[in-house]
Amino acid sequence: MNDDLDFDALLRGRGDELAPPPGAWEAISRRGRRRRRMKTMLAGAAVVAVVGALTPVAVSIHHSSTDQRLQVAAPVQSGSPNALGITADSPVVHPSLSLLVPSSLSFVTQTEGWVTGGLEVVGGTVAGGLARTTDGGLTWSIETPHPAPQGVVRFADADQGYSFGSAYQATNDGGLTWQTLPSPGFIADLETSNGVIWALVRSCARCERLRLFQATLTAPQLVRVPRVKPIDSYDATLTLRGHAIYVSGGKDFWASNDDGYSWRHETNPCLGGGQAFAAWSASGLAAECTPVRGVGSLFETVDAGRHWTDIANLPRVRAAVGTLSAGSANHLLVTTGLGAPYLTYSHGHRWLPADIRGVVSFAAYISSSHIVGVTSGMAPGFVSSDDGGRTWIETPYR
Repeated sequence: MNDDLDFDALLRGRGDELAPPPGAWEAISRRGRRRRRMKTMLAGAAVVAVVGALTPVAVSIHHSSTDQRLQVAAPVQSGSPNALGITADSPVVHPSLSLLVPSSLSFVTQTEGWVTGGLEVVGGTVAGGLARTTDGGLTWSIETPHPAPQGVVRFADADQGYSFGSAYQATNDGGLTWQTLPSPGFIADLETSNGVIWALVRSCARCERLRLFQATLTAPQLVRVPRVKPIDSYDATLTLRGHAIYVSGGKDFWASNDDGYSWRHETNPCLGGGQAFAAWSASGLAAECTPVRGVGSLFETVDAGRHWTDIANLPRVRAAVGTLSAGSANHLLVTTGLGAPYLTYSHGHRWLPADIRGVVSFAAYISSSHIVGVTSGMAPGFVSSDDGGRTWIETPYR
């Protein structure tokens, strides 16, 4: 199928209808997960069993001055059968923190946030788990949403949030009730900033490239951004900071520093390899580039992606770097999915492991000193630091 298919024209009735076959979006999601598993296998066969046992988690930090995005995980799909043939729409599950398997983390302030994910049932998990904290993660309360969110969740403020994946849902009451909205396709990533929603979408069932869409909190129906051409879906991500929006994936890198009114197509420093981006200011970004073989490199730009400088090697760890977050130009962290995060206070020239027991799936700065993260394994939990990662508090969900 042509990747330049005018999806909006189809919605208006022009052209031939090309309805995707049943299960097409779920098949695309499974294909993406297989691709990431293969990438990890190539990074080192010795760590496949460990990484495969981890719970994929997305950490998204939303704050008026510190919007950051790390990595989007594949959501638990509604209607997908588990090992016993149960679908996410069929079993009756009573929400409990003891049943929650975290898959996304979204904070709107340093104290208020949500963790979402599947709920354990006999033979597998179902979508719809939602817990909330108002004290920075020290305590969590389970929510009972109706209907349950079916994908990865992002909150824009204390009331408004969005769930995305094969479905597009919105809440206006902090996650208690959800409404299904029209979706232009499979939403691979979604972020909000300054009252605007940004989303990367596969507009057709066989499209391998992603298109950029936008909406507002008051009118959340997604509309295509035609100025930004479709991008490669490999490690595609949205990075927001202040009035800046960065769209990256594969060899593509688009930048806007005026809330999306104008766009530039710049060079991607990772040249199509494994990549993650983090911004510490509207024009200052770090990029971690992790080839399948060899040592990864840390790049930075101070002019919003116009020029990039290779400033340091990434820490020598046994697996490809999983996420990157920036508290400032000097304060960065990476997580590997195998243990504690690595932090640098010296612009990437020296890296130290965080003093945390167990495996931290993902972590991110909320401010230059405050960090939140998620642990995985048999007893998933929450970690936080108020001093830039020098000391940590660990809080189990259960």
